[in-house]
Amino acid sequence: MRWPRGRAVNVLAFAGVALLLTVGPAAAHDGTGTTVPAATSPLGMATMTQAPPSTGTPQEPAARLGDGTTSEFRNVYFLAVLAVTAAGALALRAALPLLRPGARARPADSVAAAALVVAGVAHCAVTPSHWAEGWHLGLFFALSGLLLLGQGAAMWLRPSVVTYASVVVSTVAFIVLYFLVREFSLPFVGHRDPYLFQEYPVKVAEGLAALVALAALVRTRSARVPDRLAAL
Repeated sequence: MRWPRGRAVNVLAFAGVALLLTVGPAAAHDGTGTTVPAATSPLGMATMTQAPPSTGTPQEPAARLGDGTTSEFRNVYFLAVLAVTAAGALALRAALPLLRPGARARPADSVAAAALVVAGVAHCAVTPSHWAEGWHLGLFFALSGLLLLGQGAAMWLRPSVVTYASVVVSTVAFIVLYFLVREFSLPFVGHRDPYLFQEYPVKVAEGLAALVALAALVRTRSARVPDRLAAL
């Protein structure tokens, strides 16, 4: 008995979505678990320290970069985030016809949707730790994570001018706020947060989604100009 081709595609699509939702927090935000901020430089960059692996045998120290992470960890980390985002984009694009028969997702919109989902899951994953610092911080990360997940679904299912505009505004606001909290002691935080390497891919994902949405807005506006000229 041959396995129907359409069913195989559906299974792979839903498996990819499940992978994106379950592996997202680990690949997009969580690091080694033993990396902690030790000191802050005058520029606000935190110096990181890592506990060496306990293997029972002496090992040569790995070469560390400026923030305390090893070059091997950094390479694997970025490859993991890239793989999760790419797998999610392919899965979302393949699964779209299941919800909207005949629909075809633009590759850029699928990538932006996957990036938004990765960032949204990362925001939700750190909600408990921020809630311990203050309920307002936990609530912010919970709501921002749900917003990013909703925007990812909108970019995937029914992208529109309103969706593109909201993605640009929210992601740019999150990125600006990220740097403000690390350069200044804002009233609602009370201290300057350190720069953590594990957070960089999340900001990259948000920036990628903002660029895709901005390009879509420019393309939509350019397409409307000939129509207006023809109406005259």
